[in-house]
Amino acid sequence: MTVKTYYIKFLIYARRNHLPDLFRSLVLTLLYIGVVFMLIEFKSYSDKIGSSHDTPYHRLSSKDRITINFMIKCGIPGDLSRFIFKQARYENVDLITAMSVIFADSNFEESRITVDGNDIRIGLFGLKKSSYPDLSTHRLMDPKLNIIIGLQNLRKSLKKGNNNLIISLMIYKFGKTTISSRKIGKNSLDYIQRVLNKRGSLHIFYREYMSENSYLTAK
Repeated sequence: MTVKTYYIKFLIYARRNHLPDLFRSLVLTLLYIGVVFMLIEFKSYSDKIGSSHDTPYHRLSSKDRITINFMIKCGIPGDLSRFIFKQARYENVDLITAMSVIFADSNFEESRITVDGNDIRIGLFGLKKSSYPDLSTHRLMDPKLNIIIGLQNLRKSLKKGNNNLIISLMIYKFGKTTISSRKIGKNSLDYIQRVLNKRGSLHIFYREYMSENSYLTAK
């Protein structure tokens, strides 16, 4: 039952029972305060999802700012780069690995939808719609929510795979822990290879970029 329903029921009860105006005003005031606190708590909860650890850009270290600029150099929009950087740090997921997975899943196309058997994969991290029946396709396509869920899934998979990247990727994408041509098809192995190849090239590019901008970290 919603707050609005309770509110209407109370008004009807108060009118039928001729409650004193002062008492009625007091109760309504308390009800109003309760609703305000509920909204504040909801806002606080929403802010904690991906933003309670949100350090303003100007307060980041020089190395962190260079890393975000590196992401932008890779073709990732600035606001998305900052969010992924901070969320990956929050989830304790290697940033290059996270970027590689997103490149393999969607090539950073926020509205990407692909067919996967009888299911569809949505957004940056290619989230399976069937895994989130309570969330609409539009909601799952929201880049920040998609990143939050995707990085949480990646962190859990890395933990289950004892940080063995190949096994962890199999768990993350297919829910399997052993390589077998009978269980995982060529497309699945191609996916893992794409992530590994992208991760390798990004690591090289990152080292070169950091080396070129090392004078900025010394300041």
